[in-house]
Amino acid sequence: MTRQQHNRKPSESTSNTFNKYLSISLLLLIWFLFKKQTRPSDEQSLLRDVANPGFSPAAALVMQLYREGKLSGENSILRGKNLMGANWQRVIMPDVDLEGTGLRFADLRDAIFHYANLTKVDFRSANLVGADLRFAKLIGANFMQADLTRANLNGVKASHLSLFMARAVRADLQEADLHGVHLEQADLSNAHLRDTNFAKALLEKANLSGARMMNANLTGADLFKAHFDKHTILPDAQFVGFADHHAVYDKYWSPTTDMGRYTDPNNPNFWEPEWVQKHAWVQKNYDED
Repeated sequence: MTRQQHNRKPSESTSNTFNKYLSISLLLLIWFLFKKQTRPSDEQSLLRDVANPGFSPAAALVMQLYREGKLSGENSILRGKNLMGANWQRVIMPDVDLEGTGLRFADLRDAIFHYANLTKVDFRSANLVGADLRFAKLIGANFMQADLTRANLNGVKASHLSLFMARAVRADLQEADLHGVHLEQADLSNAHLRDTNFAKALLEKANLSGARMMNANLTGADLFKAHFDKHTILPDAQFVGFADHHAVYDKYWSPTTDMGRYTDPNNPNFWEPEWVQKHAWVQKNYDED
């Protein structure tokens, strides 16, 4: 073997080794890029986990996000996201901002959302039994066929939302602004409706049996085929005492009751609560219509 041949072999060997490692590196790079492209993003993983139907993972995670301040204001990371079917039982998130979020079919039993921004949230068919939504902002939210049994919606601002066919048995809607709300076929039996604003609300075929409507505003409301019974307390009823540990009032619905006196300003016996004229936001709602 000549010296020249002997010197050439190491060079060829080095070149072959280099080409081999280069090929492997390129293959690894292609595999990495492919996996990165097909792997779900961090945001997708987060949304999947937050909407997990298992109670502990989803509820614990969303509570952690809330404590870290990631669900506040316009920068809330769950704003406008689709979290259909999420299981958030007993979460405690006052002041949370979930505007535009999709929570259809979600399990929100005993959840606490008071003072929250829930504008335009999709709650269709959600389970909100015993939920606390006191003073929440619910304008434009959709509760169609949702279960709000025993839920607390005291003082909510909920004009123009939908409660179509919702179940709100024994719910607390006292001092709530339900101006223009869709309540067709809703079940409001035995609900607490003191000082509730139903101005121009659509209550066609709603169940108001046993409802406590003291001082409620029904001006312009549609009560076509709404159901009342002898236990329904009328808006202008006055407390007269107790009987068998239950409050007694002087006016209850009967088949001869003219409900038009509460809805039609042209009725000669028209009645509306005094607070209607005292609250500027009520008049503003009328003006906007």
